[in-house]
Amino acid sequence: MAQFGVYLLLLAEATILMAGGVATAFLHAPTPIRRTTRFVATRASASPCLSPVVICPAQFGTKEDYADLVEALLAAGHPAVAVAPLSRLSWLRIVPSAFTEAYWKSELELSPALDFYIEAIDKAVAEVQAACGPDTPVTIVGHSIGGWVARGYLSERPSVLDRVDVVATLGSPNRTPPEGTLWAKVDQTRGLLRSVNAKWQLLGKEKRPAKTVCVIGKGTSAAIPLFSAWDEEQRRSPLLEGLVALVSYLALSGDGFGTQGDGLIPCAAAVVDLNDGGGEEEVVVLELEGCNHAGFVPTPGASLLLPDTYEWYGSPSMLPQWLPFLATGATQATASATPLSSAEGILEEALPV
Repeated sequence: MAQFGVYLLLLAEATILMAGGVATAFLHAPTPIRRTTRFVATRASASPCLSPVVICPAQFGTKEDYADLVEALLAAGHPAVAVAPLSRLSWLRIVPSAFTEAYWKSELELSPALDFYIEAIDKAVAEVQAACGPDTPVTIVGHSIGGWVARGYLSERPSVLDRVDVVATLGSPNRTPPEGTLWAKVDQTRGLLRSVNAKWQLLGKEKRPAKTVCVIGKGTSAAIPLFSAWDEEQRRSPLLEGLVALVSYLALSGDGFGTQGDGLIPCAAAVVDLNDGGGEEEVVVLELEGCNHAGFVPTPGASLLLPDTYEWYGSPSMLPQWLPFLATGATQATASATPLSSAEGILEEALPV
């Protein structure tokens, strides 16, 4: 029962931190426990079709939470990887936005509301460019909120946009809730996501990166399994996971029972919509069976790890299913054929199982 208590705490915290949206952040901002020196991880020999990577963390995520993902990207052949240097305390800078007219009208803009995040991405981009050259193409990988923040950032930074070849979003709520619904009126991002999507659309196909990869897990179905409160073998609570998913999926897509997603983000909300001719060659959608939102939960101290059985985008079994799509020119038809098997072999050697 002690395990169940800890697990309950972790998933409850996940609901607050990652599904509660920007408004929740105003009331629940943990503080960092230590300072860390920023550095960019580099690989001596890299694949010519793989670019350096900038990782945009989830809400309250820090560099330490993505250490294994950084190693996996280097092992796959990316020449350098940098995580946008955010701390828990960084999110306090969003608080003033809650006292603006734009907040109450759901008309917030990425800048100034998320200037702290934009500055962090600037630093990460500068790090990989310093390591690989200022004209080197860059790949952006955004986890959760980091996915749409990254797209908003690129709309604000045309000089960086020109050098980005691939944008990948991992469990990111890229779509706003359906118009005319209660969930659209609540608007957890207070207009931020709607503004980001509008500006991304206005860029046009010629200016956007050649490829956007939307990765979404199908690890949790929204349900209330009353007789599955705790699974001792899995060290998880199907009941709690189903309830968390139900609440989050409803708020993000308006869909309830039976909806599939990664436990916080429903599949339907994870796709980047384009109405200007951008088709399958520009947007690749990957649905990963058994994949959940995150393997960690941010706390005021070090993040807490969820059970290994709660696999997420950074788990060894999930990485080979989406990493090959970061390669320049890889398509849904080709990336799953040869690169998948070769990448899996590299990752098995590089990652702990």
